[in-house]
Amino acid sequence: MKFKQFISASLFILGLFSTCVAAKGPTVEVTIVGPGMDIPIHSTSPDLTYPSVWSLQFVDAENGAVAEPPEDLARYECHFWVKWGDAVRLKYTVLFVQESGESAGYVYIPGIKERWYSNNAFSIVRPGHDGKWFRASERWGKAVSSAVVSATDI
Repeated sequence: MKFKQFISASLFILGLFSTCVAAKGPTVEVTIVGPGMDIPIHSTSPDLTYPSVWSLQFVDAENGAVAEPPEDLARYECHFWVKWGDAVRLKYTVLFVQESGESAGYVYIPGIKERWYSNNAFSIVRPGHDGKWFRASERWGKAVSSAVVSATDI
């Protein structure tokens, strides 16, 4: 009898897990907020929305964490809105720093006890990545930089 209960409970948990995994939808909008902007940028551009919050496509994770960029460079919050069932929900937020020149910029993934961490961790925890700076992926960083330049006096 206990074996049947174990199997039933296991199947139930597996069913819940597979439903959660299946519910992980695509990024449908990115909102950018920061200094020099009169209003936030709301973009559905494929260059901004292609990264899935379930992956690290928005950073150059292969080359690992980097030093924090200079503090005098503006920080922009980038909010990833994801299709979640029948709704669109805020699922992940990172900070973006635009660097002058041709660089794609930097991305900071908030760490524990920092603003946005609890919302991010509810979606996905990134051990070894949370609380660290990374170079932005070339495509995504340039798309964010372009959007920021269009919306500010930079």
